[in-house]
Amino acid sequence: MAHSVPMTPGEISRRRLLTTGVFGLGGLIGLVYIVAILRYIIPVGKSSSSFEKVGTVSDFQTEVPKRMPLGVTRTNNQPTGGAWVIKHSPTSFTAFDMHCTHLNCPYNWTGGSSPQGVFACPCHGSVFAKDGQVIQGPAFIPLWKRAVTVKNSNVLVGGIIS
Repeated sequence: MAHSVPMTPGEISRRRLLTTGVFGLGGLIGLVYIVAILRYIIPVGKSSSSFEKVGTVSDFQTEVPKRMPLGVTRTNNQPTGGAWVIKHSPTSFTAFDMHCTHLNCPYNWTGGSSPQGVFACPCHGSVFAKDGQVIQGPAFIPLWKRAVTVKNSNVLVGGIIS
């Protein structure tokens, strides 16, 4: 028969210590999952009011998406972001942020230099139409659009507008 040693006030039993540790670890894991779920449901939007030149009107084929780097640093010329730009006419362009709305992975155009294709994310399999609408999940939010303007035949892309 096991004998227990009487505890003095202020001492914590082994059972209470293990129970507290297990519940604490479970609470921490639960918090991580809650943050991940909220990040999935409410993606963080980005915005910028400045515009960057991505090329001239003649650099783009009509209705063929072209990936353009944005935020090139002066020191090492590495792009920190980018956009897919689609020319509809010499004065009408659409630009989408290069990151998937699911978990911000960069996605690709499957049509090459053809206007037929879709945007496909290699990370989790989301597929988007050329107008940015979701064709296949897990993403359920359309691609983020960027502001686009044409000035003196130069195509300028700005921050995310939707």
